[in-house]
Amino acid sequence: MFSVIYYLDLFGVAIFAIRGALVAEQQQLNILGILVSAILTAVGGRTVRDMVLGETSIFWIQDPVYLIIAAIAGFIVFVVAPYYRIRGRVFLLADAIALAVFTIIGIQKAIFIGVPLFNAVLLGTLTGVGGGAIRDMLLGCIYRQEREQVKKLENSMLLSEMSRVKLLFKLINSLKGN
Repeated sequence: MFSVIYYLDLFGVAIFAIRGALVAEQQQLNILGILVSAILTAVGGRTVRDMVLGETSIFWIQDPVYLIIAAIAGFIVFVVAPYYRIRGRVFLLADAIALAVFTIIGIQKAIFIGVPLFNAVLLGTLTGVGGGAIRDMLLGCIYRQEREQVKKLENSMLLSEMSRVKLLFKLINSLKGN
């Protein structure tokens, strides 16, 4: 019933929720602020993308597991962060994987419904970075937002080029078959 993509999506939600909760914790927010930041970061980009695409059903209302995972991740950060700093390369790697998964899922969804490739890449980028951008605007982390968003835009541009190469190979293979 559930695919690998679904579980990767949930993994991304957890990682982005942790990231959102950590930013809120650094701002010394209370539990409510940490949970709001965790949830917005985890589901914000996809929600905005779906609204732009005219989706009528909101994914986290249809499947509340997304909100539950984001809230649990935020609560864990609230409990653990005062005693243990969650930092390091492993977390950055997980964050990069989550960004890539969200961006690719966003591009795939847009292409699936017939959006041109360039616009699909933009929507994929929105899916990947939208939640963090919403969080940073809400918390007033503009300087941090700009630096991170530039890095994420570079990653999205790389993904765009990879998508073009993949499409080119598909086209070449289909021509060989004829």
